Amino acid sequence: MAPGKKRSGAGTSREEAPVKVRAKGPRKKEEMEDEDMSEEDLALKQQLELYVERVHHPDFGLRKAALKSMRREIRASTSSMTSVPKPLKFLRPHYGTLKAYYETMKDSYLKRYLADILSVLASTTSAEGERESLKYRLLGSEGGIGSWGHEYLRNLAGEIAQEYKKRQSEEAPINDLMELVRQIVAFHMKHHAEPEAVDLLMEVKHLDMLREHVDSTNFKKTCVYLTSAARNLPGPDVTLGLDTAYKIYLNFGDYANALEIALSLDDKQYVKQVFMSCRNFARKKRFFYILARHGSITFELDKEMVPDDDERKALEELVDNIKAARSLSVKNINFETSEEDLRSHFVKFMEARNILNVSIETCNAMGTQVSAGQGQIEFDSGRTATHVRQILNRTILDGRGLTLQLCRPVEPVPSSTTLFVGNIAPSATEEDIRKIFCPLGKVKSVTLPLPPLGTKRRIGFVEYSAEQEAESALQRLGGHLSVWMAFGKRKTETIEESGEVNEEDEDRLNFNRMAAGGRIV
Repeated sequence: MAPGKKRSGAGTSREEAPVKVRAKGPRKKEEMEDEDMSEEDLALKQQLELYVERVHHPDFGLRKAALKSMRREIRASTSSMTSVPKPLKFLRPHYGTLKAYYETMKDSYLKRYLADILSVLASTTSAEGERESLKYRLLGSEGGIGSWGHEYLRNLAGEIAQEYKKRQSEEAPINDLMELVRQIVAFHMKHHAEPEAVDLLMEVKHLDMLREHVDSTNFKKTCVYLTSAARNLPGPDVTLGLDTAYKIYLNFGDYANALEIALSLDDKQYVKQVFMSCRNFARKKRFFYILARHGSITFELDKEMVPDDDERKALEELVDNIKAARSLSVKNINFETSEEDLRSHFVKFMEARNILNVSIETCNAMGTQVSAGQGQIEFDSGRTATHVRQILNRTILDGRGLTLQLCRPVEPVPSSTTLFVGNIAPSATEEDIRKIFCPLGKVKSVTLPLPPLGTKRRIGFVEYSAEQEAESALQRLGGHLSVWMAFGKRKTETIEESGEVNEEDEDRLNFNRMAAGGRIV
């Protein structure tokens, strides 16, 4: 019996002994987080909770110390945050408590300190659309906005854009918002976040403010993003974006990019301004190649754009060469064919925008300007001109097969003391020539080579004592008689011996028979 009783007693004592049974229900999330925290994080959490308690303390000194310490902890953690910083994470449960206490505080710098803290907390805590981060930012301390970190500024910029649209619709003042925008843009531009600065200014439609914050280190990156982003904007905003980029490029002397944007805007005044701002002749030559690629050499150089006469002349020759490189000479045109008819013939085989200019030469027939049966078509590129010649050469227009040839660049004619005289009557003598040319300068010699057998065509040469006199005579007589500058000594001697000028020589001299068709009798 005894052993049985012992077993029974032992069983009874085990049943009565208290046993700790772990609850099957879920533990509170906060308890789990506290258990998972490191000692350092737990100490930080308890410290921040103590700050929150002391914010309500009657003692002014404790309240001040608590707010300053809380601001310092948040600033240190948000200056380079990639996720929610621990101070903000630990203060989230107290956001409502701090908001309620803020409403009871009297206006002072401590209240502004708390507004700063609430603004940062709201960036991760407040409901979407409430814009509480912006609300408390406007109520907080002035300046030093960048010390709260990049992510805070990014969130604040989004709320500013929403508030700006709301105020614009209500026609409410926006001065306080623009002051924040100025601070945020300055921070972004100094910390290599130019795209975010541009985006914010586009949202508030104040891109002109960008010019205040660009410098020599960031203007290119800024303008590259600005021009690419502006092209995706609606109508007027595109122009505003490109206009801002143009002014920035021009201000920092990046004339080539400024010219590209001026051409995109199709603004001839901006193109002219680029030429006037640039003082480098080599760069100006490069500008014309940009213009040629764009297909927009549609203005004349003047002294305001290129003050130096020699440089302007050289650039004009370059323009002629560029145009010639992308032009076709059209011959055998029906005399009844108009320029519009000629353009329409080519438009059948290509887009109209590829044709920049169509011209048909005219000549004077009994006081009336009539077609000379040949002309020129300028295209947007040399590649287009070559392709058109391949597919349209010998095509029929108004009963005639058009002959298409690529125009050759015009070679500059060197200055000389000798003038070439063509279209001379067979009966004319050297004395007849002298009577015409001597009043215009000191003539050293007149040469009239004998014409080739079987032809009555005669040519001659008039040599002056100075190049300036020869140029003056050419300007006076070139529009009335067949007179132009000779090639130079070696070429002149060859022509004098043969008495002939072939077609290639006439092309090089750029002689217009219709404009200078007078005959020396």
